[in-house]
Amino acid sequence: MDTLSVERYARLGFAAYREKNFKRAAECFRQALELDRQRNQRQPDMRYLSFYGLSLAKAGLSSKIAIQACTRAVSHKRTDPVLFLNLGRVYAMSGQETSAMRAFQQGLALAPDHLQLRRALGSLDRRSRPVVPFLHRDHSVNRTLGRLRAGLRRRRAEDPVAAPG
Repeated sequence: MDTLSVERYARLGFAAYREKNFKRAAECFRQALELDRQRNQRQPDMRYLSFYGLSLAKAGLSSKIAIQACTRAVSHKRTDPVLFLNLGRVYAMSGQETSAMRAFQQGLALAPDHLQLRRALGSLDRRSRPVVPFLHRDHSVNRTLGRLRAGLRRRRAEDPVAAPG
């Protein structure tokens, strides 16, 4: 069980991930982690653990194990923004948007120019588009019309007659 075996499985895992074969990627990362544990007594490579979790989630397998794997990776290596990106993605896939936003923001605190983190955080923005798109969202017209629109949406959601059913 030498280093090349661990790295070989990791390379296979990254290749399968790029090809969107997430079950295969998860299995390759699991193998890399297992070989790494057998080889030495220290912690496994946190990148492999993080991508193992992300691959599990993308394959639609255990989101609980995926979150645990990514959380463990981040807790052991708090300086890698990619680990925060993966954790945020897993949270987002499991419907935990607030936790996902927090993970993306923590990653951006480490690497403010990280494009993938910025895109991931932007995709979770909960605000609606401005009512008048050529005005800034903080313009008084957009703020007033936005409040009216939000009130109408709330009333529609609360009214059983108006809500589709």
